[in-house]
Amino acid sequence: MKNMKTKIIILASLISTFGMFGISQAASAYLEISPATLIKNVEANFTTSVRLITDSYVYAVEGTLAFNNLNCKNITLSEGVVVQSMPTCSNPYFLIGIPSGTNVDMSLFQVLVSGNSVGSASLGFLNVDIIGAGNSLSNSSLNGIYEITAVPVVEVPVVAPIVVPVISTTTETSTSSEVIATTSEVVAAPVETGTSGNSF
Repeated sequence: MKNMKTKIIILASLISTFGMFGISQAASAYLEISPATLIKNVEANFTTSVRLITDSYVYAVEGTLAFNNLNCKNITLSEGVVVQSMPTCSNPYFLIGIPSGTNVDMSLFQVLVSGNSVGSASLGFLNVDIIGAGNSLSNSSLNGIYEITAVPVVEVPVVAPIVVPVISTTTETSTSSEVIATTSEVVAAPVETGTSGNSF
């Protein structure tokens, strides 16, 4: 990476030699994270942007991202830059070239992150080097400071059960039994009548 950085500095120096002596290199330059502050729930994704702020001509930017209480999800390069070492979530070192240089503010890349736990979090830099025409301009940077909050608990209203009276649809059928009375004939036995004779 040092060889690549040296090549970028030499290239920037050559550009400066061919007609850019009139550009002042004394002005400030630094890296910043945008947005600078934010409040997000735990594990909620949000996108941050790594920006170069300068009014001097810058040809390359080097550094390493530093995550504090943040989970890196993805890193996407911005348009108009040439990557020499692409930062990744597993290896957040970067070395980015800017063809023809720039003396205006610009985005370098975007970082998708989420908060790990409730509390403060930050995204910053280590070992920043902002390279001008043949020399190092600055190693300044501004971190993004974030507040990670708990996911709000949504209270679910308790609904009392509705008791519906049950109406029976079963019909009772009554069975009537016929009582059949049997009449028994009573036959009177014949009465024998005797003849009583008087004897004289």
